[in-house]
Amino acid sequence: MYMSARLSQPRKNAERITLRKEVIEINAEGIKVLKKKMIDFGRDDFTNYLAELLYITPAAASNKLNGKSKFNQEEITILTMRLGLSAEEIKQIFILRSD
Repeated sequence: MYMSARLSQPRKNAERITLRKEVIEINAEGIKVLKKKMIDFGRDDFTNYLAELLYITPAAASNKLNGKSKFNQEEITILTMRLGLSAEEIKQIFILRSD
């Protein structure tokens, strides 16, 4: 018995789904908590380690650590998974702002 597989083509008028990303700031005390977690993982080069964790440039990581740019929900999720952040640590580190 011969069966042919038909590959599905992407729809030409496919809808775009936009996820709302929340803006999250890091507070001064939170930086200490985040750095302690990084040290627990054997890293004290905070800017470079954050850049590696989030797949961003060291300059972008520095801006985040210095409060010049904000974290989005996806980045918080990545940090939570990779650094094993607890709910309490997340509350200590980040401040949620609606955009």
